[in-house]
Amino acid sequence: MEYMTAYGEELYAVVDSGREKAYPMHYVGDGRWEASLKLAAATEVAYRYEVRCGDAVLRKEWGGKLHHLTLDKKAEVVSVLDRWHDMPADRSFHSSMFTDGVFRREKAKKAQPVAAGYVTFRADIAVVRPSQHVVLVGDGKALGNWDVKKGVAMSDMEAPIWSARIKAPKAGFAYKFVIVDSASGDAVAWQSGDNYFFNHPVAEGEALVVEGLRPHFDMAPWRGAGVAIPVFSLRSNSSFGVGEFNDIRLMVDWAAATGQSIIQILPINDTTMFGTWEDSYPYNANSTFALHPQFLHLPLVGELKDKEAMARFEALGKDMIAKYGKPIMILETAHSFTTGTVNGKWMGDWCDNSYNYPDWNDATNAQNYTPQKQREWLLALAKDVKAGGGIGVITWGTESLPDLLEGKAQGHGLGLYTYPAAWGYGSTWENNSYWDFTNDNNLHEGIDWMMDIE
Repeated sequence: MEYMTAYGEELYAVVDSGREKAYPMHYVGDGRWEASLKLAAATEVAYRYEVRCGDAVLRKEWGGKLHHLTLDKKAEVVSVLDRWHDMPADRSFHSSMFTDGVFRREKAKKAQPVAAGYVTFRADIAVVRPSQHVVLVGDGKALGNWDVKKGVAMSDMEAPIWSARIKAPKAGFAYKFVIVDSASGDAVAWQSGDNYFFNHPVAEGEALVVEGLRPHFDMAPWRGAGVAIPVFSLRSNSSFGVGEFNDIRLMVDWAAATGQSIIQILPINDTTMFGTWEDSYPYNANSTFALHPQFLHLPLVGELKDKEAMARFEALGKDMIAKYGKPIMILETAHSFTTGTVNGKWMGDWCDNSYNYPDWNDATNAQNYTPQKQREWLLALAKDVKAGGGIGVITWGTESLPDLLEGKAQGHGLGLYTYPAAWGYGSTWENNSYWDFTNDNNLHEGIDWMMDIE
């Protein structure tokens, strides 16, 4: 691989085989680095490069995306002619908006594994539309003698990385990449600039990979029209006074009917913190993952009060799966608890912030908010979700409890101690966790519900 380093810098290959391991590379002159690795038998190899000076990592390849090779089981020796991946000029087309959305490939062409006696070409081409594919053309019959319709159609299994392999040639050859209209087979755009040239001997039993190619194409840039709108404005006849998640589907249908390809919505994460108008600001979310409950379509939520309501819930889950063809799960839930002790010492019904459980003024209510009750409640919920055809439950709570308790009683009940944390005396966020409020912060039995559900 070619890479120009400064004095004292070294190049490392970082291989991920379940656990990353860095291998130093050797400088062989003219800006070229090499490394020979002996890896355990594997059919998948992922790796990346980084620059180090001593123990300090100075630079990594752009995006953190690993180079990835699928190997034939018989490939004992694999040689890679590689390139360092810097941020590309068309980096926007590498975003999930394009790879998983606008340019999404619905029916990917299966990639051929890296195999002995073959040369595999891998090129980063992110501007290919879904109605197009890439063809490798060049000198010789194997590459169609520059005839696009006789060239090698490349695999888009890892798009925007395109790959193709050919039988190892006996002589060097020139080649290029061409973007082709999939319906007609005609060329849309040829790779601009000079031809690539391959002239590397392939030994008996060797598999060769030409990796990291980034050809450029002079073609009209993609343009898309769309609309930006907050979800609360998407009001339909079935929504409850404010736009709901279900209404986004109607918005998509309208955008498609009017020739638009992009919908931008304001953040839809939960902002409920103050119970005032301040919670209306969509950019002050209290969670990265939790969606705002105001956008729920209530008829689809169900009830969890009795056996009849549970039966309706289970039927609802199965109906949603049948209707939409998508798996369902509970994204966020919790059950508060209190132990009544601090470091094994009984501190009364007000200790370790037990006033955060519902009806905390009723001391007898504490019995419903123990680690055991937490476990029972979560296990019952998981079983009901499973019975309804759901795939899982995600619990949520604060796991950043302080290591030590300090301070003195503050008058909020017998023995309430001040936590050296941002939450002051504690909060419901802490009481939704699985920790026992001791100096050791051990896990209590509430977490064991996960062992009792398949």
